[in-house]
Parts: sequence; C-alpha cells; structure tokens
Amino acid sequence: MGLIPDVYLFALLAALFWGASPVLTKSGIVRGGTSLQGSLVVVAVGTICYFASLAVLGDVTDLLSLSPIAVLVFTSSGAAGAVAWMASFTGVDRVGASINSAGFNTHPLFATVIALLFLGEAMSLQTTFGIVVIVVGLTVVATSKGGDKAGWDIAELVFPLSAAAAYAVSNVVRRYGLTRTSVTTLEAITVNAIATLAALLVYAAVARDRQLVPPVDALRPFIWSGLLSAFALFFLFEAFARGSVAIVSALSGLSPVVATVVSAVVLTDIERVTLGIATGVSLVVCGATLITLA
Repeated sequence: MGLIPDVYLFALLAALFWGASPVLTKSGIVRGGTSLQGSLVVVAVGTICYFASLAVLGDVTDLLSLSPIAVLVFTSSGAAGAVAWMASFTGVDRVGASINSAGFNTHPLFATVIALLFLGEAMSLQTTFGIVVIVVGLTVVATSKGGDKAGWDIAELVFPLSAAAAYAVSNVVRRYGLTRTSVTTLEAITVNAIATLAALLVYAAVARDRQLVPPVDALRPFIWSGLLSAFALFFLFEAFARGSVAIVSALSGLSPVVATVVSAVVLTDIERVTLGIATGVSLVVCGATLITLA
C-alpha cells in the first residue's frame, strides 16, 4: 500500500510536465522559431539528458553491445517518434497548444486500432464506447471557435491526429522491444532518442532547411520544453515501474487538461480557450481513459 501514492504522484507529474511542454513550444514558435527547430531542440535536450543519465548511472559503452534486433527496434520507434514530434509541433503552431494536446491524446484509439489489425485483439464494448466519446470530444473541439487566435481550419487537426498515430506506433514498437530483448529502460530511451534526433536531421537535410538554430528569443522556451518532456518521460517510466499500465496511462493522459489550463493562463494573447474547448478536452480524456481501462 505504501507504493500506491508514488504511482499516482509520478503519473500525475508526467501529465503535468507533458501538459506544460506544448505551451512553451507555442511560446517559442511565436518568438520566431519553427516546428522543425523546436523539434530538434526538444529532442536534442532529451537526448543529452538520457545520455548523461546513462553515463552516470550505467555505462555508455553498453550501447555498443546491444543486439542488432534491439537496435533495429528502438531505432524504428525513434523514427516513428520523429514523425510524432514534427506533426505535434506543427499542430501546436497551426491550431494551438490546447487543441493540439486534445488531438494528440487520441493515441490510445490508434493503439487499439493497431492491436485490432495486426495483433487480432478483440474490441470490447467499453473500448467502442470510448472511441465514440473521443470522436464526440474532437467534434466539440473542432467547432469550439477556440485555439490559435490567428484562426485555423478543421483540416489542420490532421497534424495532432497524425502525431497521435505515430506516437501509438512508436509505443507499440517500444513495448515490443522492452518485452522481447534484454535492453534496459535507460538504454532503450537513449537509443530511441538518438534515432529520433537523427531522423529529424535527415528530414532537415532532405528538405534543405538550413535554418536549424532558432532565434535566441525562441531558444529558451524550446530548451525548457525539452527539459519538461525529458522529465515527463522519466516520471512515466518510474510510474510504470510502480503500478499498472491502466492506472498510469489514465492519469498521465490528463496532460490535455493541464495544457488547456496553462494555455488559458499563459497564452492569453495567443490562444482562445473557450467552454467548447474545455468540454471537448474533457470528453477526449474520458474517452481515452475508457479505452485505457478496458
């Protein structure tokens, strides 16, 4: 019983940091940064944190002795993560932090679909109801007339939804690697982060985007966003080590609520948080929770 409070604490801390992170990302973009620059800075900060942690708590050279399948699996999850980062940051730019967080939190829906199509898992009545609630919530968000004050189109919801889909794929692959190989959690996160950063750099090279360093005014909020994201992942894994996946996923899934509240307080000149957004976000969180606990 003594460990139960720790489960709630770490899961809620993950939600808090993940909820606040996109608000800082939006702040950096408003100050002249781009989605790609933000993604690179945030992922680079996370990579440095994980690499430093591995150097202090373990042995960096252990990465060289990982099995080829472990490297392949976590490189693949990192590549999917790069897609999620880019799509999510573009969503923050286009529709706003609060609405993007709501769309991104549909990732349990995509994970369920992936499990249904590729693992043959049955879909329960509760899961089906959760999906319906998510769809209703997204509809309310889309018609809320809130979000980025510059205006946005419903079609731009494709960015947070694409981020959710890519994140779901990354999680499925990551889970496969953690259960089928002998890699440690810290080693897995480090390889995953390095692969994500490499994929983003490859994308920048292909896109011939040479403006990879954001303006000084945008760099600070991007760095803080990266630190919050790194801590969020750390707290998430600490929570998973102490409690069930269902409880941790449900509590950490409250991040859109945090993003909505923080946006309403911090981004008053940039975003409009309406009653419709608050209602839609709540429905999405409830739907995702139903799927998680099914």
